[in-house]
Amino acid sequence: MIRALYTITVLELFLGGGGRLLAFGPITLRMVLFVLCFCASIGLLIFHKANDDGAVFLALGLATAYMLIHGLGLLNGAIKGADATDLISDVQPSLYWMLAPFFAVVLGSADMVRHTSRLICMAGILLAVMYLMAVIGLLSGWLDFNKFYGDLDATGEFFFRGENFFFYKGFLYLAVSIVFLMLAKNRLSKFAFILVVIALTLTLTRGFVISTAAAIIFMLFGLRRWKSLSIAIVSTIVAGLCVWVYLPDMSTGFSEQREISNNVRLDDLNFMLENASASTLLMGEGFGSYINERLNIENSFLWIWWKLGVAGLIFWLSPLAMTLSYFCRIDKSNPDYHLACALFYSVILVYIQTGSNPFLNNPIGLSFVLIALFSLRTLAILPESRESVVGPARYSDETGVVAL
Repeated sequence: MIRALYTITVLELFLGGGGRLLAFGPITLRMVLFVLCFCASIGLLIFHKANDDGAVFLALGLATAYMLIHGLGLLNGAIKGADATDLISDVQPSLYWMLAPFFAVVLGSADMVRHTSRLICMAGILLAVMYLMAVIGLLSGWLDFNKFYGDLDATGEFFFRGENFFFYKGFLYLAVSIVFLMLAKNRLSKFAFILVVIALTLTLTRGFVISTAAAIIFMLFGLRRWKSLSIAIVSTIVAGLCVWVYLPDMSTGFSEQREISNNVRLDDLNFMLENASASTLLMGEGFGSYINERLNIENSFLWIWWKLGVAGLIFWLSPLAMTLSYFCRIDKSNPDYHLACALFYSVILVYIQTGSNPFLNNPIGLSFVLIALFSLRTLAILPESRESVVGPARYSDETGVVAL
């Protein structure tokens, strides 16, 4: 039952973007799953012994720190007269921190960590196939652009790059799945890797290209795979030329959109430099405060610093430090070492990406960071991470990554 709930929850997170595609009035499926997982975590903590009690204490500590720091952010904003709706809007996307105990318990076995890696790969491939089919339909005229645009734009989950390409909030998992598929060995996985890379490039999202390339280059450098590293660098250059030079000319109006986006990000940075006081840097302006006349901005780190100050920034950077700590404790002789690489360097990807698109401070990216954190802890701490998986899936002894 718990495994099924976890599987449904993470698939919705991996595929569901911002969570508004499946809604029942004001209630979304993501909200329902959040409540179910929260209730399940309470039951698991009370009635079931975790494989790693340290992971549970860590999760409870993170949840407590989250409530304290973000509670102060709410209090600070309320004292400064922030609107109640703005206060709720600011804090709501980060509530997934409260599911840290659920992920800590469920990911207490290496089998569940491997199961998660399989779901990530499946989600990335499905997203790639659906996106490529849509792009082909738009380019060929099979899909009516006006109707297609109207239907997708109404969800708030899609942003169009002219008339031929578009961005979906869930495409973060195109990027993450590339890191996992990079380490897979069989031919099907290689084909899937190329397919997902093509789809990611066609999103025309510079942040995705930069963050994915950086994660893969760092990973291959760490693994001392020099031939693959050379290919990755060349591929990055080709993808960069496509995203920056060639493909934008195929999409009417996209160059203008990109220029506007660049200016908005620069204006946000200038606003903070001109308006941030010592108090802002230390304590933050509180939730509900506006940055350049907007409640939210694209750079998550600037958003966190403005709202919560130094304490908030340290808190949100702490998962990166913890994942690095656990990753460094996993021996290279561990059969799951390459799976650990995929998890850790995907966290690097999320942190780089969130500098240009706000993924870390909402369920899309935060959920993966929590999953990776407790997965890496399991691989670092539990001796069972060296055991063979039970089930129909196959795992490569050379990579420790699912052989699709």
